[in-house]
Amino acid sequence: MTGKAQSGRALDAKSTGGVALFVSRPILALVVSSLIIIAGLASLFGVEIRELPNVDRPVITVTTPFSGAAPETIDQEVTRRVEGAIGRVAGVKSISSSSRFGRSRIVVEFNDGANVDVAAAELRDALARIAGDFPDEAEDPQVVKADADSQPVLRIAVTSDGRS
Repeated sequence: MTGKAQSGRALDAKSTGGVALFVSRPILALVVSSLIIIAGLASLFGVEIRELPNVDRPVITVTTPFSGAAPETIDQEVTRRVEGAIGRVAGVKSISSSSRFGRSRIVVEFNDGANVDVAAAELRDALARIAGDFPDEAEDPQVVKADADSQPVLRIAVTSDGRS
């Protein structure tokens, strides 16, 4: 019977595998646990974790006020000229425009990785070269860099019966 009892214990030790190794060698268990904790702390402080990653698109809006002009006039006299000047700027990905009563609005998207400040400076230079081609009533184009962080996340309206 002693032979069977010993072989039963040997099977139990083999079946538990790693548990028996760490029970018989507590220093090894301490070292492995310490390494896991150190790796976890290193990754916690070494990896940047952001809920919303930085994916700002390089977009610039050019708005040209032309008070009193019809959309067709603005399209021919302002929007097309501004689009032509913008088309010569390097790194432009897409151009979309709209001409409304009294206003021309052009949205320029640049290639990913483009520096918006440099692109805005180049855009202003291109617009300055065609400034003399605009009608006298048209104002100077306004160049605005679009910033995704400047848009509101939530808008709240509060009303009251007792107050205006």
